[in-house]
Amino acid sequence: MGPRRPVAFTLIELLVSMAIVSILLIVLFGMVDQASNMWRYSTSKTEQFRSARTAFESMTHQLSQATLNTYWDYQRNSNGDVQKYVRQSDLRFISGDANTVIGNTPPKSTKCVFFSAPLGFSEQSSYLGIQTLLNSWGYFIQFKSDKDQWPGFMAGMKPTPVEKYRYNLMEFMQPSEELSVYKYTSGSATALNYHDKDWFRQALSAPKPPAHILAENVVALVLLPKLPPDPKLTGTELAPNYEYDSSDSTKPNPPQYDPKNQLPPIVQVTLVAIDEASAGRLASQSGTNPPDFGLDALFRDATKYTDDMSALQTTLVQKKATFRTFTTNVSIRGAKWSVN
Repeated sequence: MGPRRPVAFTLIELLVSMAIVSILLIVLFGMVDQASNMWRYSTSKTEQFRSARTAFESMTHQLSQATLNTYWDYQRNSNGDVQKYVRQSDLRFISGDANTVIGNTPPKSTKCVFFSAPLGFSEQSSYLGIQTLLNSWGYFIQFKSDKDQWPGFMAGMKPTPVEKYRYNLMEFMQPSEELSVYKYTSGSATALNYHDKDWFRQALSAPKPPAHILAENVVALVLLPKLPPDPKLTGTELAPNYEYDSSDSTKPNPPQYDPKNQLPPIVQVTLVAIDEASAGRLASQSGTNPPDFGLDALFRDATKYTDDMSALQTTLVQKKATFRTFTTNVSIRGAKWSVN
């Protein structure tokens, strides 16, 4: 019996085993990287739309508290003569096309809403804590630069930071001590028939308007005032063109749809937001001009809401924009609809 030979791997066996281990490691690292990318992508999308979701919840909550504080009194003509006993209010609620209601400088998108509500907002320290203070409130979308939102030190930076042009959901918040609606709607026999819009327009045209960005990259806000569900109605009779004004009694609606000094019982609110990556890419193509989503031709006829929403989503897909749509029906607590 000869001497025992030492047991060892041959060079070929070592090379084969190293190749197999390398392949396994490559596969494993690929799986880990793919899982990591998916996690980062999901987290990024969640973060991107978190502000839009939070803004949507805040907006619908504030809207639900709208009030007109109506009362019944004699209606008098310009001479002071009594005409009839009618429902009256010094407060207002208006929603409709933003460029028409507010003005198109800077450009606005889709719809807007302005209303009165006891939200307790004040900039006076002596009023803080009084939760029932009355405010004028509102929401609209406008396309503008973020320069006026920069901290003071950024204006003097060298090189000058690049301005970012985006669609933003704006929140109008008029403090109680600056409340201007009564200036136009009370104090004279004709004031109760006031149906202009200076009660919020003048504040918005001030050098420092009481409005701030609530959420960035919100491209559409659609508000549809409605009556409670009724099998005889389609849900669009109250505001067939999305327009509602509690000071207007000249609409060609039947009496049961007269909004004069009445709050809509329900407002269907829809918000469409895109992510920052999509907004940045579209802004690089359009520059300081608003990206064209075809919104000027949409949301004119409430009966076509579903088709218009589908058309908007199709446009966003074609532009390779990542988007989210938020929709709900908001019940206005202070609404007490009457046909009288």
